[in-house]
Amino acid sequence: MSLETFLLNCVRDCVGPAASFKFGDPRLPQRFWKKVEPEPNTGCWLWTGNLKPAGYGNWDRNSYAHRAAYCALMGPIPDGLELDHVCRTPACCNPLHLEAVPHSLNVRRGTSIVAQWAARKVCHKCGSGLVPAIRHRNGREVPYRACMPCRKKMRRAYRERTGK
Repeated sequence: MSLETFLLNCVRDCVGPAASFKFGDPRLPQRFWKKVEPEPNTGCWLWTGNLKPAGYGNWDRNSYAHRAAYCALMGPIPDGLELDHVCRTPACCNPLHLEAVPHSLNVRRGTSIVAQWAARKVCHKCGSGLVPAIRHRNGREVPYRACMPCRKKMRRAYRERTGK
């Protein structure tokens, strides 16, 4: 499935046919559109104005361009959610390329070290598969993934070291 088809399906599922807007929509001021350049191959609306250090468009001192475009053209961002750039281009402010998701999902979709570790399927030490496990912290059960051969090895080393 192409990226364009994926994005259209997302919009159809999330917004429905009510997503009727186009580049230059009057709901955003003209000074906003002067700093946006449409990219014909990807459909991104690239912010050509000032960028924040992470590459996101800087709009009106303390706000992001993609958030302003999303709120003006799609509606408010639901509480507890943040915008994820489905196109993976931080300077893009096309609302069709943005999806409101929980922070944990946004991090997992990214390319950070945290996302890379969350996506791994095998142990980085021995290459065995990771299995779901439960760790108890502060009286709560915290799920995580563990490598059983490495856990056994660590337990054995602990018993030898402490004599327990």
